[in-house]
Amino acid sequence: MVLKRKKIARVGAFSTLGIVGVVVLYLALLCHPGLFFSHKFTRGGITLYADEPIPPEPAGRILEEVERRLARSPLAALPRIKDLRIYICNRRWRFGLFATTKYKVGGLAYFPLSNNIFLRTVHFPANRLVGHSGHEVPGARTLSYFIAHEIMHTLVARELGIVKHWRLPAWKNEGYADLVAKGGDFDYERTREQLRRGDRELDPKRSGLYLRYHLLVAYLLDHRGIRVDELLNRDFDPAQLEAEILE
Repeated sequence: MVLKRKKIARVGAFSTLGIVGVVVLYLALLCHPGLFFSHKFTRGGITLYADEPIPPEPAGRILEEVERRLARSPLAALPRIKDLRIYICNRRWRFGLFATTKYKVGGLAYFPLSNNIFLRTVHFPANRLVGHSGHEVPGARTLSYFIAHEIMHTLVARELGIVKHWRLPAWKNEGYADLVAKGGDFDYERTREQLRRGDRELDPKRSGLYLRYHLLVAYLLDHRGIRVDELLNRDFDPAQLEAEILE
């Protein structure tokens, strides 16, 4: 009986060590995924890595547009734009490997674990990201948008630190990243009327869009004139903000 218990304890210990080992290896892969990406293109402090060749001319235009959009944010002032790595997964299984349970999203940032950002399949000439459906994402959410959006998540996290960033409400985190990444392509009055009508697009859970959050952040920054650091650090009641917007 004693020997059986010892055997069970040894099996349990080895199983635990095995699980810990797998987790450590996976975290190491997230930090150093270069083995899967043999192609590279750099502009400024942003480097694109991909598992397929990167056409330099459209890639350069896209990153130039990303820089223009990021310039709207004080958090993106030089030398903050440095050591940013975008890994483009043109194979569905590869994006699933790095995204795990969030395999349906367009991209993921992994700060504070690393500065690495992972995107799913892209079409560089069209400046488009291919969504989970297999079709290009339409409208204002171009590839430039997705890159700028994920970079802003990383820059906000750098600014706030681990604890404050973990506690940051989704409407601030996603709303501010959306505002910067859209590059000014946002109709405040139209979105306000959509909120008044209760349009589906203004429900993030149903639409997958951040328009509602974008509207709140745009109201605070552009209409009430608060600073970005105030937005990120002060407490606001989103329900009260919506009431003010609709007045």
